[in-house]
Amino acid sequence: MSVAVCNVIHLPTWMIEHAKAEAADVFRAVDVDIRWTSCGSELREQDPHMRPDFIIRVLAGGHANKGGPASLETMGQAFLGAGGAGYLADAYYGAIREITLLYKSAGGDQVLAFTMAHELGHLLIGPGHGSDGIMRANWSREELDALSRNRLKFNKAQRAAILRNLRSRAAGPDAAPAPGVAVQR
Repeated sequence: MSVAVCNVIHLPTWMIEHAKAEAADVFRAVDVDIRWTSCGSELREQDPHMRPDFIIRVLAGGHANKGGPASLETMGQAFLGAGGAGYLADAYYGAIREITLLYKSAGGDQVLAFTMAHELGHLLIGPGHGSDGIMRANWSREELDALSRNRLKFNKAQRAAILRNLRSRAAGPDAAPAPGVAVQR
């Protein structure tokens, strides 16, 4: 799948690159490759096959819940239509930064990576949260510790839903695979 990252707040390039690498690792664990692009001319491309499958905007907003677990509702948001499908998500670095100041086990680039992976998960799986792993609604110190050791993952049911969605997208209306959608087998 292809994902464009729009670094709206101009975080350092190294931070975005590290976040993309870690988010890609999360998806690689469920047999999905990500082809990253940046926001630019490809977003205005007339040929829909040349556009990214998903867009993640990194914005400044959000506020962390200082009294309890990190709420992913404040660190990111996936925009889903009535049928549960979508292509756009936001990651709010303000809340991510606050969380990293509260819980020192994970850096801002790591929390950004897993927030991006979580929101992409919504774009592929739909609304709702799981009881474990990366798709939990809230991340406690335990999840942030697991995140820092790259152990926060999608579960088997989520993996199946992600692969089903990507295969459906790749088949499209004319059953021809769309460029940029790479599902490992």
